[in-house]
Amino acid sequence: MPIEIKELHIKAVITSENHTRENRNNGFDKADVIKLKKELTNEVLAEVLRRMKQRNER
Repeated sequence: MPIEIKELHIKAVITSENHTRENRNNGFDKADVIKLKKELTNEVLAEVLRRMKQRNER
């Protein structure tokens, strides 16, 4: 059974061109990026499972 996700939330931070490349990465190191990816994956998975359960209850 295919699942269609109709919502996508995108957050962007816009800065002026005067910032250096080091300032643009907001100080994230590799461990922070990995942690954020895992958190995002878990949130998306939880939402998909919630919607699947909701659909099955109908």
